[in-house]
Amino acid sequence: MTPHVAQKARHSAIDGRSTHHPGYALSQRCRQKIEEPFGWAQTFHRDLDKDRA
Repeated sequence: MTPHVAQKARHSAIDGRSTHHPGYALSQRCRQKIEEPFGWAQTFHRDLDKDRA
């Protein structure tokens, strides 16, 4: 498995040669699992800041 950056909808640096490989899909699933807690933390801290104000 090779790590990959996410493909943008328009004007992406990643073309079909990379995205059609099964390893790309696997890499993206792993990336999502890694990044989910960071999104949760941002939401939690944003809500915490609203409660303090």
